[in-house]
Amino acid sequence: MGVKTTFRALLLLALVLLALLAPAGSVGWAAGGGGQRAALDELLLYWDEKDLYVESATRCELPRSQVAENVTVITAREIEALHAHSVAEVLNTVPGIFVLFQGRDFSSPSNLLLQGASERHTLVLVDGVPWNQLGDNHAETLTLPVAIIERIEIVKGPASSAWGSALGGVVNILTKAPGSSPVPHGTVSASYGERNTQDYGAELSGAAGPLGYYLHGGHRESEGLRADRSSRANDLYGKLRLPLGQDVVLGLTASHGDASLRVLDLPEFHVTQKAQARPSFGTLSLNAGLAPDLRLTLSAYALRQKIVSKGEDSATGEVLLDQTFVDRSLGGTGKVVWSTGRHTLVVGTDLSHGEQEQNVVDRPSNPSVDRWAVFANDTLSLGDVTVTPGLRYDRNSISGGFTSPSLGATWQVTGSTLLRAFVARGFTYPPLAYTSVGDGRFLQPNPDLEPEKVWSYQAGAETALGSIARVRADAFYHRQTDAIERVWDALGPGQDQMRNVARLDTQGVEVALETVPRYDVSLRAGATVVRLDPAPEAVTTGKYSYALALTYDDRVSWRAQWSGVYKRWLVEPDSTARSNGVVWDFTLDKRVFAAGETSADIFFAAHNVFNASAYASDLFPNPGRWVEGGIRFHF
Repeated sequence: MGVKTTFRALLLLALVLLALLAPAGSVGWAAGGGGQRAALDELLLYWDEKDLYVESATRCELPRSQVAENVTVITAREIEALHAHSVAEVLNTVPGIFVLFQGRDFSSPSNLLLQGASERHTLVLVDGVPWNQLGDNHAETLTLPVAIIERIEIVKGPASSAWGSALGGVVNILTKAPGSSPVPHGTVSASYGERNTQDYGAELSGAAGPLGYYLHGGHRESEGLRADRSSRANDLYGKLRLPLGQDVVLGLTASHGDASLRVLDLPEFHVTQKAQARPSFGTLSLNAGLAPDLRLTLSAYALRQKIVSKGEDSATGEVLLDQTFVDRSLGGTGKVVWSTGRHTLVVGTDLSHGEQEQNVVDRPSNPSVDRWAVFANDTLSLGDVTVTPGLRYDRNSISGGFTSPSLGATWQVTGSTLLRAFVARGFTYPPLAYTSVGDGRFLQPNPDLEPEKVWSYQAGAETALGSIARVRADAFYHRQTDAIERVWDALGPGQDQMRNVARLDTQGVEVALETVPRYDVSLRAGATVVRLDPAPEAVTTGKYSYALALTYDDRVSWRAQWSGVYKRWLVEPDSTARSNGVVWDFTLDKRVFAAGETSADIFFAAHNVFNASAYASDLFPNPGRWVEGGIRFHF
């Protein structure tokens, strides 16, 4: 038995023993006993009570003290304070997430990388809809308006026992709920900045009889904070909630976005590149209470994403790039949650069919894939100890089946100190571009590709530093096998192929600190260090990062925030990446009118205050300092 196998067995055994030896005299947080109750009171110093629960770890809402995974939550209020214009900007402030921007402009494509994993390993969900494209498994978020987001829950490390193909983790975007008041409430906002940068949005929520609704419309455009880029985007989003009887609710969402942008313009090389993204999706859900402790949820979705990318020689008009991808996906989920004082059992199934219409260099194709899965997990509360075993089986019509077990445990040592441990097996299915299509030129498809696999081990602790601050630390080790890499000339000269040939060990540490507001001032800081073995030869992931935010918020009239983010990329020796400083932002909000539930705020934001250079390639440098201002009206 090898060292790694021995370590894995000992960790599993330790978690089981922890469950068996824990005191069973109380039933934990839900019953309000012991250290869990004290922990709730202590955490209310930092967050509102609704933010003390997360659902992405097990697909069921649980208090933070019962979640063994490394989970970060970003709330709507935090997003508003950033004055961000894209989901990628928001996620870039989170330690452990490395956002690879194509320019970090007002709107720009981006890749999301978690703890050293590739972008294809990150599963992005919007209202339960998988957002990753079928061709390359990349999730493009630039078409998602941040105003509709109630919270973002990020699970770092494999989440396959709950979600399936998610080797690197999950970014779960949860949108705002319909209203319940017959008097409509809403927000109208507008901002204007340099280079004709504009962002307008309006949202409305309320109830017409029993029907609750939430509606949003927005428009964004910019001449480009750098001269080689420009963008324009429109979006519409709606959500309805209709009670059908006692404890039975029907839900419906619908969304459409349209974004066009000039990604690249290199006059010295006579190269221009433009892109367009048009996503549309709808969901239908039924949530029913079958008994006081038993709940059924059924949901279905339809998603269409069209991505067009074109490049040409601006001097001769020669087409250098012409790609069109149209994803069509249908899927559904059924799950039952049984919740008692001691158990929270989740059992469910996922089904989906996806096909991608491709036209790459005048070579049309239409590959498809079918997936189904069954999953179960049980959160067992034993006093101040919680144990969560999980198991999922996935089946893919191209790459076969995969079983994903997990086991996690938390221990509320005192009211202010929590320990966590988590071990899991995860995977990501190879995308259709690798198995069925290739790139139409040099990369040939490989239908024999297997899922990329990982065994992950995580441990964490968080505690209070008196009544001043709360600190958290997490360590992780991911051993990835059957990693997919491009094998050059695999089938002959100029005939490359993706194959399961690599092994990758990822180790790292995350630390975070957040202070209790004193005189309306609070501090939030975090850092991440990642080590990969063997080290990649290209800019494939982040090496380390840190983030800092100092906030003044009297929750009445003034809010100001000074925040900075630094990312260091793993690069090859001759890379043109730059990370020579922290990207500092300053935002200031002032409430100028308030009467009852009606208020008006004006705001100002200065981005990249000191003109820091932070980018992975000199083809996509980030913009220098730019400023904007605006108004937000609540009613």
